[in-house]
Amino acid sequence: MIVLISPDSTRSEQVRSEISHALGDRNYEGRIILVMIRPAEEVPWILNNLHMLRANSATQISKHVTGALKQEAVGA
Repeated sequence: MIVLISPDSTRSEQVRSEISHALGDRNYEGRIILVMIRPAEEVPWILNNLHMLRANSATQISKHVTGALKQEAVGA
C-alpha cells in the first residue's frame, strides 16, 4: 500500500480508515510505503514508526517507490 502524505490526505477520514485497516491486516505487514508529497503537520501518530520517503517531484517519488518495492520483492 502506497500512502501519499499531504495536508489533505492527513485530514481525510477515508485515508485514515484505509491506513488503520492496513495496519491491522497481516497481509500488509511491512508493505506500507509512506511518501511525503507535501509537508503535513498533522501526520497520524500511528505512522511515526514507519519509514517515510520524502519527495519533491514526480520523478523522485517514482524512484523512491520503485526502490521500496524492489526491497520488498527481495525480502519476500
